[in-house]
Amino acid sequence: MENQRATIFVFLAAGIAGGVFVWQAAMAIMTFAVLEDPSLGGVINTSGLLGLIAAGATFFALLRLPRPRQFVDAVWVQLFAANWPSREETVNNTGVVVGATIFFSALLSVYDLLWGRITDYFLYSA
Repeated sequence: MENQRATIFVFLAAGIAGGVFVWQAAMAIMTFAVLEDPSLGGVINTSGLLGLIAAGATFFALLRLPRPRQFVDAVWVQLFAANWPSREETVNNTGVVVGATIFFSALLSVYDLLWGRITDYFLYSA
């Protein structure tokens, strides 16, 4: 494992995401089935415990499997091999995107105003 920190971080994020998904799904199922979500010792609810178990299981399962580790290593290598734009290029390109967005939103607003006036004339003129 070449990039151990990155791999652990990605797997931890995947575990947390999976745990949150299971937690929310368990809460939704209990709400839909009109079941109570009991508190275990006043510390955590049953749905939260299911989420924690799912997060831990996902994290440790990903750590043990070789293919996810190889994938994360390959992605990490490609991230550093990519030709990223400079700060100046990024600022210029962002300005172009913001300018185009403002221009087209103004253009669509004018079209909407004109089309509204045309349809009002034909629909509501007696």
